[in-house]
Amino acid sequence: MLTKNSSAPLTTFAGIHVAETVISHAKQAFQNNEKQERAEELIFANQALAYQNQEKENRAHELRIANKELAYKNKEKENLAAELIIANKELAFQNEEKEKRAAELAIANKELAFQNEEKEKRAAELAIANKELVFQNNEKEKRAIELINANRLYTFLSQINQAIVHSKNEQALLNEVCRITIEVGKFELGALSFPDIAKRRLNIVTHCNALPSDIEFLNRLTYDDNGPTAQVLKTGKPYIINDYEYEPAISSSKKYALGRGFRSCILLPIRKSGKTVGAFNIFSAQTNLFDTAEVALLEEASSDISFAIDIFEKEQHRKQMRASIIQSEVRLKQAQSIAHFGGWELDLSTGKMLWSEEACRIYGVSPAKGVCTYEVWLSLTHPEDVAHVANMVKEGAGTSGSIDFSHRIVRPDGSIRHICSQAQFEFDKEGKASWLYGVAHDITEIRQAEKERLKMISDLVQRNNDLEQFSYIVSHNLRAPVANILGLVSLIKTIGIDKGEEQKVTDYLLTAAQNLDHVIMDINHILELKNNQGGKRECILLDQLLNEVKANFNNNSVQANITGNFMAEEITTVKSYLYSIFFNLISNSIRYARPGVWPEINISSVKRNNKMKLVFKDNGMGIDLEKNGKEVFGLYKRFHYHLEGKGMGLFMVKTQVELLGGKITVASKANEGATFSITFETEEAML
Repeated sequence: MLTKNSSAPLTTFAGIHVAETVISHAKQAFQNNEKQERAEELIFANQALAYQNQEKENRAHELRIANKELAYKNKEKENLAAELIIANKELAFQNEEKEKRAAELAIANKELAFQNEEKEKRAAELAIANKELVFQNNEKEKRAIELINANRLYTFLSQINQAIVHSKNEQALLNEVCRITIEVGKFELGALSFPDIAKRRLNIVTHCNALPSDIEFLNRLTYDDNGPTAQVLKTGKPYIINDYEYEPAISSSKKYALGRGFRSCILLPIRKSGKTVGAFNIFSAQTNLFDTAEVALLEEASSDISFAIDIFEKEQHRKQMRASIIQSEVRLKQAQSIAHFGGWELDLSTGKMLWSEEACRIYGVSPAKGVCTYEVWLSLTHPEDVAHVANMVKEGAGTSGSIDFSHRIVRPDGSIRHICSQAQFEFDKEGKASWLYGVAHDITEIRQAEKERLKMISDLVQRNNDLEQFSYIVSHNLRAPVANILGLVSLIKTIGIDKGEEQKVTDYLLTAAQNLDHVIMDINHILELKNNQGGKRECILLDQLLNEVKANFNNNSVQANITGNFMAEEITTVKSYLYSIFFNLISNSIRYARPGVWPEINISSVKRNNKMKLVFKDNGMGIDLEKNGKEVFGLYKRFHYHLEGKGMGLFMVKTQVELLGGKITVASKANEGATFSITFETEEAML
C-alpha cells in the first residue's frame, strides 16, 4: 500500500508504464508496417498470380482453340480418308462390274454358241425323228403282215377244231379240212392221201382246189425211200419244201410243181392209233412261207385231225375196244394230254361220273377223285353257265342224239377255264338214255389266242390312228414354226435391215424356235408314255386314290366339291396311269367350270358282266359334241379358247386308258356339264 512517503516510486512506475506503452505502440506500428508490407507483398503476389492465371487461361484458351483446330484438321483428314476409301471402293466396284460385264459377255457368247449347237441338235433330232417315224411305219407294215398271217393261221386252226367237233365221220372231217385249207388258210392246193406202201403210190382220199391234171399226176406219182412222202411215213415228222427251185431231192415232181405255179409245200403226217398212215399235202405259190410259227400251228392242226380220226375209230369200235382198253390207256392219256382232251362217262341212272386223268387235270382235281357225281360236275361249272349245261344234257337226252357245247369251269383253286364238250348218248332197249359219253377239250389257250388276235387288230388300228395323228403334227404343228424360222432367217440376211428390226426378228426367231421345241417335247412325252407300258399292276382302293388326288388340289387352294361313290371299291391296274387319269379329268372339270357356278364333280364306279366302269360327271361348261364330237380326244384340240391350255389333257387320258386296255366315251352338251365313262375288263374277263 502506497503512502505519501512512497510517491517517488509511483512516478517511476508510471514512467515505466508509459515507456512500455510507447514501446508497445512502436511495436504495434512496426507490426502494422510489417503487415502492410506483407499485405502489399500479398497483393503483389496475388496480382502476379492473377496475371499468371490469366496467362494460363489465355494459354488454355489458345490450347483449346489449337485442339479444336487440330480436331477439325483430323476430322478433315478422316473425311478425306473416308472419301478416299469410298473412291477406292467405287473404283474396285467399277472394276468388278467391268469384270462381271466381261464374264456375262463371255457367258452370253457361250450361251449363243450353245443355242446354236442346240438348234443344230434339234434339227438333227428332228431328222432322226423323221427317220424313226419312217422306220416305225415300215415296222408297222411288217407287223401288219405278221398279224394278218397270224390271224390267218389262228383262224385256220380254230376252223379245224370246229370241224373236228361238228363232223360226223372221218371222210366228212377230211373233206372239211381240205376246204378250210383253201378258203381259210389261203393255200393253193390241199390233198390228203393214204399211200399204198406196196405199190409205192399215193391214194388221194380227198382234195380241194385240185385240177384234173393235179389228180392224174398225184395218182400216178410213185415215191422212193428218200422222197418226201417216205420221209413223213418213216419219221412221223413234217417234210418242208420252201422253194421248189432249189430242192434237188424231188426232181420227179419239181417240174410239174413249178409249171403249176407252186413254189413251196409241206407234207404233214396223219396218224391212226399213234402210227403215221398218211400225208396231208399243202401247196403254196409263195416261197419261204413255212417258217417255225407256221409249221408249229400246222403240226398242231395235223395232230388234232389225227386225234379226231382216232375218236371216230374209237366211236365205231367202242364196244370192241372196251376189251382192250387197258392196253390203249397209256396211248389215250398221251393223246389227251397232247390235244388237251379229257374223256368222261356219266351213268344217267345213278348220276355217277367216271373221268380220265386228263379230264381231272383239265378240271383241276386229283385223279383219285376221278369218280364223282353229276352234281359235283355242275358245281365245277361256272355259275353263269350251269343252266346252259343242264339244259343241253336234258335236251340231248330227249332228242336221242349227240350234243356239243362250250362253257366255263371254275377250278378248286379259283382259276377259270374255257371248255368245249362233245358227248354222245347211249339208250337202253326202251329208248331211254342210260349213259352219256363225252370229251372235254380245254380251249382256254385258243380263246386267249383269239382275244390276242382281236387285241392285235385293235392295236394295229389304234397305231394307224396314232400314225395319222403324228402325221398331222408333223404336217401342221411342226411345219408352222419351221416355216417361221426359215422366213425369219431369210429376213435377217436381207441387205439394209437396221439394228432395231434385227432385234425384233431375233425375238420372233427365238419364239418360233421355242414353239418348235415345245412340240418336239410333247411328241417325246407321248412316245415315252407309249413305249413305257411295263408298269406294275396292283390292287388299288378307289377311295384312297381319290383322297390322294384331292389332297393335291387342296394344296393348290382349288375350290370344288369332289365326291366319290364307289360301288366297286377296288381295281387291279397300274396306279400311276390311273392317278394321272383321275387328276387330268378332275382338273379339266375345275378349269372349265361355268362362271358363277360352284364346281360339282362326282366319280362313281360299278362292276358288271366282268367289266369295271368308272364315271366322271361334272356341271361345267360342257362340250358341243355335234360340232366337236370327233375331236374331243384329239391332240392339241381345244374348245374354250378364252381359257389357257394346250389341248393335251384329254388326249393323254385316252392314251393312258387304252394302254390299260380300256375304252373311254363322253356324253355332254354345251353349258350342261360332261360325263366321261371309262370301261376296263376285269381279271376274270381276261381269262
